[in-house]
Amino acid sequence: MINTDTLQGHEIRRDPEVIGLLAAVGNNEAKALLMGGMEEGQYYSALGLSRILIGLQRGTVTTSLGHRATGSYASESFMPLGLVAKADFGDVLKFAATEKGMEIGRATSGHLLDISNRHEDTSLRRLLGMTASKNPGLRPPYARYQIYSLLLNANGPISTQDIIALTGEPGDATYARIREMGEDKVVVTELLGRQGVVYSVKDTGNLGELSGRGHASVHYLIDETIKEKSGDSQFTTKELFDELVTEFGIPKNGLMYDAVKVRLAKLTADGVLAKEKVSGAEERNVEIAPDKKAVVTELVTIIDQLHSPTEEFISEGKAKLAAIKGDSAIVRKLLKKATENSPHTETISRERRLALVLKALSETEEPLAIKEIKERIGLKKMTETTIKKAVKELSQSERIEAQSRVGKSATKWLLTSIS
Repeated sequence: MINTDTLQGHEIRRDPEVIGLLAAVGNNEAKALLMGGMEEGQYYSALGLSRILIGLQRGTVTTSLGHRATGSYASESFMPLGLVAKADFGDVLKFAATEKGMEIGRATSGHLLDISNRHEDTSLRRLLGMTASKNPGLRPPYARYQIYSLLLNANGPISTQDIIALTGEPGDATYARIREMGEDKVVVTELLGRQGVVYSVKDTGNLGELSGRGHASVHYLIDETIKEKSGDSQFTTKELFDELVTEFGIPKNGLMYDAVKVRLAKLTADGVLAKEKVSGAEERNVEIAPDKKAVVTELVTIIDQLHSPTEEFISEGKAKLAAIKGDSAIVRKLLKKATENSPHTETISRERRLALVLKALSETEEPLAIKEIKERIGLKKMTETTIKKAVKELSQSERIEAQSRVGKSATKWLLTSIS
């Protein structure tokens, strides 16, 4: 564990200009290319902006963005920071790049697009997260930069509690951010404290007598795995299930997960296991994923320089941008990254939405609220609104039921016996 006293002198920056730049062009290749594609003195309608990205692909168009998306980028991301200005041309609203947009806007775009281009296995969205968040505190791109900077300076893992203390960010927002960064595979975490239902070994003396269903049974594999655990070891249903999948290759599906849950309940009733409910947030050690350290180091170096950009920094960024714009194959690759990693592309089918909610509920013996279901699913496209619709449908078909109600709204949900 890192001695966090060595990090007390680490500068925690909160530069409004850089916060805005990263949110405007830093976390999406399409936005960076759009900013970089606007020519000086030229006014563009929303449709004209979408044509910029088509033009950069030079005839072979593999990715296109609608005018609503490009118009939104200009009005909601670029204009508040002064990267573009708007003008009314009769009934048509048009945008033009400002001097600030042509300089620092383009330079930032060039530096970050260059990073994305050279690192095939990641994207700006995966590195810097979404533009906005429902959680309080800093906007996600800059908050991630702060965390990256701390982790690189520590050169080792830091606990979530230490990250909260050192950055001064709200705890709930930081826990959510670390989970999202783990989902994006830019950090790895080590669990220090669990949350939810936790099992521990109580008495394995009569375990052999209780199993008795043969070597082919998952119950036998569970019992054998539990025999190997020490008396002070703790585990959740999911941890044991994952262990069985890894060690014995059992099918990773809902039916097998349910079999594990049933067996743990039986062993608890028979006195082999003890069960307790652990409240509070999960405590984890966090560090940068080994295969992402190089790209994160480059990213932090660029953002560090963005706080006090020199003429050389701006010139280099604009040169990188020009090289990328000059290669239509690179442009197509970067646009593909942007759309593939956007939460607004690729809808999830109705059947899959229902299956994801059922799977989340099957993975715990406790009833779950909508927010908890969302956290267990862990997909950006499965919003709370989407989950509420799926829950309503599942409830009407009596596959799930409300565990408690406040007024007319169900607060917790669990599987019914027929699920």
